[in-house]
Amino acid sequence: MLKTVQQALFSTGLQLPKWEPVENKATDYEVRKYEATKWASTKVVGMELDPAISKGFTRLFNYIQGNNEKKVKIEMTVPVTCLVDPGAGPFCETTFTTSFYIPEEHQADPVKPSDPDVFIEQRPELTVFVRRKLRSNWLTEAQQSIRVTEYYIVICCFCCCILTQVLHFRVFGGFTNAQKAQGELIKLSQSLQRDGQQFEENVYYTAGYDSPFKLFNRKNEVWLIKKTGEDVKTEA
Repeated sequence: MLKTVQQALFSTGLQLPKWEPVENKATDYEVRKYEATKWASTKVVGMELDPAISKGFTRLFNYIQGNNEKKVKIEMTVPVTCLVDPGAGPFCETTFTTSFYIPEEHQADPVKPSDPDVFIEQRPELTVFVRRKLRSNWLTEAQQSIRVTEYYIVICCFCCCILTQVLHFRVFGGFTNAQKAQGELIKLSQSLQRDGQQFEENVYYTAGYDSPFKLFNRKNEVWLIKKTGEDVKTEA
């Protein structure tokens, strides 16, 4: 229990899904091919990214802490991804699918979730265009605005007393996380259009690698999915 909580808080020594780089001459984005893998996922329907990810994270963290059929603890992994599938109109709700990569030792036979809102996703081989954002100077933005975000985590207390708490943190910056993601997506899509790359325009992923406790050099990414040959052929 303590090891999983420490990993969730400090994001150290965590497993990642396997991927290989795809040859790419651009310097402002990466191209990665991810292997087909299984993920623990949950869907939240709403209007805002940040609350949806917090709600999804809570469900998934409970799953790896033992809210599953075998009542076993499963190690934390990174990244925490969120597939964003916007609604058809400006006032329509968006579907946010938050996911934890299932560790290698459980890939062949993932533990079944007890929560009906959590499911095992078989994610196919996927090629994505990645724009990475390393934020090391967040303190310099403190005067612009302050946003309070709720993060739900499980912490260990003295004498092995386990408590579930809602912790409030101040995230300093001129924009919300969702707005920052949108800004990075615009930059990424402009780069891909410049290079004639074909990508899915209606959905995207966010990927986070750090706990909310990490203050410096935070690693966040946005992914756009590369269209397959058949997708491009169908449009033509």
